[in-house]
Amino acid sequence: MAGNQKAIKLRIKSVQSTMQICKAMELVAASRLHKAMERAENSRPYFEALQGTLAQIAAENIDMMSIYTKEPQNDDWCFIVIAGDRGFAGGYNNNLFRLVEEQMEGHEACVLPIGSIFQTARCLLSQIHLQRQAISRLRTALRSHV
Repeated sequence: MAGNQKAIKLRIKSVQSTMQICKAMELVAASRLHKAMERAENSRPYFEALQGTLAQIAAENIDMMSIYTKEPQNDDWCFIVIAGDRGFAGGYNNNLFRLVEEQMEGHEACVLPIGSIFQTARCLLSQIHLQRQAISRLRTALRSHV
């Protein structure tokens, strides 16, 4: 009985140690993600200035014809979603999935997932989008009959 108690205490200590290591790794990952997001946000003004300059050059240059410089004629959207397949990526993937779902609201959109976790999520996103379209059509039909 005493040996069993000792094994249980040792196991509890081991689990607590593992939890402590996991928490430290999570904090480091969150810090790195925060810094990366900050760097991306700080580069936004440069991107916008470059994009405006390139758009102006493309608009004034009539000799160059490219599908990439033309104004889009439709409002279709395409999301390229890069999922985290490594450890502790669950929160990132959930937030990413939620963001794509919010951005798809009211738009025709396709989703191109990158990463094994989103291969299955792609099907879910398509189903959610189709369900929302059906609900929207149903509401419109009900309003027209009232």
